[in-house]
Amino acid sequence: PGAPRRFSPPFIAAAAVCTALAMLWRWLQHYPLPLFDLYPLYYGALAWLRTGDAYALAAVVPPEHEPYTVFQIGGGYPLPAVLLALPLTLLPPHTAATLWIGALTAGLLLALRLYDAPLWLLLYVPLLEALRIEQYTTLIVVCQILALWALRARRPWLLALLCALILTKPTHGALFVLLMLFLGRNWREQFVVTAAVWG
Repeated sequence: PGAPRRFSPPFIAAAAVCTALAMLWRWLQHYPLPLFDLYPLYYGALAWLRTGDAYALAAVVPPEHEPYTVFQIGGGYPLPAVLLALPLTLLPPHTAATLWIGALTAGLLLALRLYDAPLWLLLYVPLLEALRIEQYTTLIVVCQILALWALRARRPWLLALLCALILTKPTHGALFVLLMLFLGRNWREQFVVTAAVWG
């Protein structure tokens, strides 16, 4: 009974409008490179597809990208994070970034609503900035909110899956996952899902 109240038609309509506006904003942006912080994930996934090495970005990016810092730093994400970006490689970079921004916006709105968290949290400037520059951290925040809901709703397998996904950016999520492991005590599920994702 709670779900229809949470996801009422007015909320769904408002979320769709917000997502569409975020995508339109991103579509109209023109950066020196076609991607912002999504760059190493997108090109890493493309490199993995074409060469089997997700960190050989030079094999797939145009030569004119080489002077830019984001190329010189290279891929700094674990392989599971890069592989999550594989569907985006079906699209041109600019289109992929637009879809990514839309997915992150919708994910934040739906996750906050599901957890009954106040939507004014979206006014938190670091979160808005992470969304603006296409940071993978935004996806991790979405997963963390959903993990809190899964813990509260006693869904151990979903909690385990979300924790495994959160660990795809361990610098941001490792302590959170340890806390979820302590509170959820779903040792078996955590072991099985983490082994599947990271194995």
